[in-house]
Amino acid sequence: MAKRFTDTNKYKKPFIRSLQGAYKLLWDFLYHDCDHAGIWIVDFEIAQAYLGSDMPVNKVDALKFFNTDGDRVIELEAGKKWFIPSFIEFQYGKLSEKNRAHLSAIATLKRFNLLNADLSVKNSEGGSEGLASPLQGAMEMDMDKDMEKDKEGGAGETNPELLLPTMLKQFTEANQHYPVDQMLDLPSMRLIAGKIQSWLGLKGQITDEANRDAITRRWGEMIAYVKSDQHLSGYDISKINKYFQTIAQGLFGKNGTSINQHRDLKPDRNTGRNQLLESLRTDVNPGGKQHTGC
Repeated sequence: MAKRFTDTNKYKKPFIRSLQGAYKLLWDFLYHDCDHAGIWIVDFEIAQAYLGSDMPVNKVDALKFFNTDGDRVIELEAGKKWFIPSFIEFQYGKLSEKNRAHLSAIATLKRFNLLNADLSVKNSEGGSEGLASPLQGAMEMDMDKDMEKDKEGGAGETNPELLLPTMLKQFTEANQHYPVDQMLDLPSMRLIAGKIQSWLGLKGQITDEANRDAITRRWGEMIAYVKSDQHLSGYDISKINKYFQTIAQGLFGKNGTSINQHRDLKPDRNTGRNQLLESLRTDVNPGGKQHTGC
């Protein structure tokens, strides 16, 4: 689960106060659902499922309200993606290529031509302080721990072929322009590997040779399925982990059926998205009652 900074005074600010309730919630949702570079894949059907039917929103009004007195949302790829400049300013402050925690975001922003030569965000006034170095150190320490865990095979043995880098390589080979961020991707990859192991009913460690082969084979099938679906193809590794259950059911079967029993099943491209929306509606409105949890 990714963790992000939040501003405890945001609801006191004139811009947030001026928004209707539904669009206050949508703005907050965008900050949580966008990727690490502040880019959101525009999908109002899924956003609406999260926000709830009593909070109706639409793209036209969202752009009108959010950009009333400034470019808070910048449309990319003919409106298929939105970039939120203030996300970068608040989460990272001043971007620096010397800070490893910034590199992946910088690469993504450069790909969309959103940075000036000094790495400031285009059409942005800036004004935030950069992240303190202890956060970068903590993130790097977490990554090192994940890598160290992956090196552990059986009792006291070292696995000669690391599972997580292999899975990451599979994903980047299928998505050649993917901006790899090991500090974000490897922890999500470890969770995905564990979920595939559980789904297959495999015993032992995920890095056991037999398990590793089975996991990477099924991971390859999942990558191909996600890439072939127009609604899922933009998902990064953390989103695939987040929606693993729905994607796996759409690809391999329903009701928790083992992947092994569906090795010859041809996936329906619409199944994954339909089940994703259904699962979101169930979360928002379980048993037909409006969920009002915080």
